[in-house]
Amino acid sequence: MKRLCLSVITMMMVLAMSFPAMAATDLEALVRDMAQEMREMRKEIETLKKGKKAVRQGSSSTSSSAEIQQIRADLDALRERQDEGLGAALSGVTLGGYGELHYNNFKNTSAKDKVDFHRFVLFIGKEINDWITFKSELEVEYAFSADGAPGAVALEQAYLDFALSDNFNVRAGIVLVPLGIINEVHEPPTFYGVERPDVEKFIIPATWREAGIGIVGDLAPGLNYKLYYVSSLDAADFTESSGIRGGRQKVAKASAEDFAVTGRLEYTGINGLKLGAAFFTGDTAQANSALGDARVTILAADAQYSIGDFDMRALYATTKVSDADKIKAVTGEDVGEEMVGWYLEGAWRFMRYIRQDTEQELAIFTRYSEYDTQKELPGDAVASGVNDIKVWMVGLDYKPSPNVSFKIDYQDRDNNDPLIEATDQLNIGVGYYF
Repeated sequence: MKRLCLSVITMMMVLAMSFPAMAATDLEALVRDMAQEMREMRKEIETLKKGKKAVRQGSSSTSSSAEIQQIRADLDALRERQDEGLGAALSGVTLGGYGELHYNNFKNTSAKDKVDFHRFVLFIGKEINDWITFKSELEVEYAFSADGAPGAVALEQAYLDFALSDNFNVRAGIVLVPLGIINEVHEPPTFYGVERPDVEKFIIPATWREAGIGIVGDLAPGLNYKLYYVSSLDAADFTESSGIRGGRQKVAKASAEDFAVTGRLEYTGINGLKLGAAFFTGDTAQANSALGDARVTILAADAQYSIGDFDMRALYATTKVSDADKIKAVTGEDVGEEMVGWYLEGAWRFMRYIRQDTEQELAIFTRYSEYDTQKELPGDAVASGVNDIKVWMVGLDYKPSPNVSFKIDYQDRDNNDPLIEATDQLNIGVGYYF
């Protein structure tokens, strides 16, 4: 009976994997075939049971031996059929994931310290055939999701790749907007610092995903591109402090009156060097005429370089929002019509000076960043400076394995508002990916 259950589960898995690509007639045929196979397997099992019973009831030794051999052969054949079915279902499947736990200690403020399992993400991929691949990420944020709880469960990515050639491939589904460094590559051991860079939170609102279709490929050795036509933001949720971040709709019953275009060029032709340039542009009013067009245009450039024991990163991004005055009239938020941010980061890996012949790493790092979500306001309005923020960060990163990272850092924060003091913070975290 257990083997029968396993066979049923296996066939259900095969059906689930195959369903998206099947027409209705193909599905009906598969169901009929599966039903027939189950009937045949049930008959075989009953026959085997009767054979075992006959042996126990005292058949001749010669006859019993032959029957036992036949039973064993039949059982082996059944196991082989089950293994083949399970193998076919799991063939080409990739499983992975990442997670991170944070402790934040806030200084010079009444805000309470907190500990948070910030993210737990599972990656599931499947090679459907030799030219179609499925990739997905399912994310749990803040550990617990329920009514009144802070957490959420969401699809971070879910798309199909159609590999037509090295130079031209098609991608469709939920994709990550290819801006900056962190939005596409954000597994905790891949970046320094417990928290992701503020510039890639408020100027580029990582993690940022949209529904869309596009093309990806290589233009030349070491030079690749991405170009997508995607769903857009909703300007009704822009704010003066978080910029366009609140406008992300996360492909959850999202308004689709406006769409956008986004793309990226990336150069990796020199060992240890990665250069990127990217853009996003599209209206965000979502048919709310009171908001005007609320067109958002983002330009970003980034660089990463590793040489010897040193790692360096740099990023610059600027966001422009049209009709910011109309957004304020509707929402009351003094949304900047221009937002700017940049950072420089450096790290020195020095474990080899302590212990050689080990995969472990120990690094000291620092990052300086500036960002302002109200760089320019519409008309003659002048910002208070509270959202013009500068951050010095220094920290340590210990990796007992390349895929596991323990981090501690201190952020010294300042702003340009003489009346409101920025909040410094100490952060401790552990992250991993597999």
